[in-house]
Amino acid sequence: MNAHRKAGPMSQSIRYQPKSRFSASILKHVTKLYDLKWELRRGEILAEERGAIIVSNHRSSLDILGLFNIWELVDKLTVIAKKSKRKGIKLMYAFPFGLLAYLSGIVFIDRKNSKHAYEQLKITTDVMVKEKTKIWVFPEGTRNKHCTSFLPFKKGAFNMAIAAQVPVIPVVFSPYYFINYEKSIFNKGHIVIQCLDPIPTKGLTLDDVEKLTNQTKIWLFPDGTCNKDCTSFLPFKKGAFNMAIAAQVPVIPVVFSPYYFINYEKSIFNKGHIVIQCLDPIPTKGLNLDDVEKLTNQVREKMVTVYKDLCQEVTANLPSDYPHTKMGH
Repeated sequence: MNAHRKAGPMSQSIRYQPKSRFSASILKHVTKLYDLKWELRRGEILAEERGAIIVSNHRSSLDILGLFNIWELVDKLTVIAKKSKRKGIKLMYAFPFGLLAYLSGIVFIDRKNSKHAYEQLKITTDVMVKEKTKIWVFPEGTRNKHCTSFLPFKKGAFNMAIAAQVPVIPVVFSPYYFINYEKSIFNKGHIVIQCLDPIPTKGLTLDDVEKLTNQTKIWLFPDGTCNKDCTSFLPFKKGAFNMAIAAQVPVIPVVFSPYYFINYEKSIFNKGHIVIQCLDPIPTKGLNLDDVEKLTNQVREKMVTVYKDLCQEVTANLPSDYPHTKMGH
């Protein structure tokens, strides 16, 4: 308790404040004025009680409304944002989003005042570990209006995660397709907030920050659900391919051979052999969101071809009396 007092009023600003959750529960209703629908996927990752660094892309000031809509689920949360100026106006006081952010307890850090920023960030370890608070950071450092790519990530969030030895939870906001900045058009829209698997930092040191920032790979199952039919693939969801094109990173298809040794209908589970086949990366450089459908189909076709070969390979040498089935039931 004394340690918190010594840290001064600045520590109180960055710690989780119960009023923040209450404020967010009220402010989230501003969404109705803009006719927006927020859809959170895999929210259980954010709901787990633990300290963590949440990193997400930063498309617009509307991201703040997205946070308000999921804040109650996350519970102990504080958000760090950059205090900056545009056209002489401090964004932290700009109406309406800066004001809403201020009321909800979002912490604004002045990067130009390095000493002050450092003092604020120093205390995050205790906040995350002892109080099991999650800290949300936008590592792009500024709003990115381009739907086809991410800005380079700043390393501050990853420094904090490694220093506190807490996981990094990547979260992706889908493109704001309903906004046309050039023509000042704003339509009603649907935004998906996709949570990805936490990335552990246990055992990492500050020498690993660069690697953690730039080389994190995201594994997604585009089937969207478990497929017990060993003879075919389910249609692929497009979320993974939207993300790959937005970030201009390659898609690496990976195919698991069929689980021929499981018979779900008869509850039979035999010993078995599984092949995990990695395919050549498929580049997305130069693609845009109009290419998502084509990329999705291209990846699926390649994976189906390899899957058929693996089916033949793993079952060809089985004993004639082995009770396997390609249907899984």
